[in-house]
Amino acid sequence: MLTLSKILFSKLNENQVEYCHWKSNRNLHKALNGEEDLDVLLSERSVDIFHEIIFSLGFKIAVQPEREQSFSIRHYYGLDYNSGKIIHLQKKSHL
Repeated sequence: MLTLSKILFSKLNENQVEYCHWKSNRNLHKALNGEEDLDVLLSERSVDIFHEIIFSLGFKIAVQPEREQSFSIRHYYGLDYNSGKIIHLQKKSHL
């Protein structure tokens, strides 16, 4: 697991962010190692603290083409400095 993944989930847990991994767990280890996108489903009340945490860790929001935009799904990218790998974090908010 990448250092950035460990720090991210440690901070989410410390701040009692309500989340779960969504989609298939079959390749979760790959997502935690930056080899696939990491899909996180959030409760609506946890969105603000989630954003504070990921932005403090250096994640950047991706701008999607208008035809692909979704109100509830956002994409973020963060650099794991120890490995040089990028984590693609896909956040879905429960509406």
